[in-house]
Amino acid sequence: MTFDFWSLLTLISLVLIGVLLSLYNGRITSGLNRLRSVAEDWYIAQVKDRRETTRRGIKVSDPLDWFARQLGETEKLVSVQSTQGTPLFINCLSEDHHRVVVTPLPPEEFRRQLRRVQTGKGSRMGNFIEPVLGRNPWRVKRVERSVLNAGEWFDVEAGQAGKALNIDWGEPERLWFYTVPQAKAGK
Repeated sequence: MTFDFWSLLTLISLVLIGVLLSLYNGRITSGLNRLRSVAEDWYIAQVKDRRETTRRGIKVSDPLDWFARQLGETEKLVSVQSTQGTPLFINCLSEDHHRVVVTPLPPEEFRRQLRRVQTGKGSRMGNFIEPVLGRNPWRVKRVERSVLNAGEWFDVEAGQAGKALNIDWGEPERLWFYTVPQAKAGK
């Protein structure tokens, strides 16, 4: 009988210690989660402050030069042929007379919106005017730029370049650059 009493007392004390440890670990976990949340909030505030301080110092003085650098082109973009709001794009001309179309729209969405505009009602001039991406879209070279491959301040710079050319695309996360070859005469 005494053996059963001590066994039962040991078992009860082990269960009690287990419950106490579980409650204590729960409190520690809760405290660590609160500490993690405070540290994350502090870090986000620091990043925002740093970005706002640096943002004021970022200036894109020549948007055409900025677009050319994003393309990695050796020649210079010389003029803006047109800008459009639907679909949203900028159409530039380079020194060697190829066109560069810049848009924040993903390729599928951009082409869908272009088709709607170019084949929509009242587009009978389509046979006389070269389409935005040219008559041979398979010859168009496409380059995608974002913070991942164009620098930490890409979104801020892209927003400033667009605003300088009177196009409001905000601070886009990505831009797509389409290099459209020069149209051949008679085609």
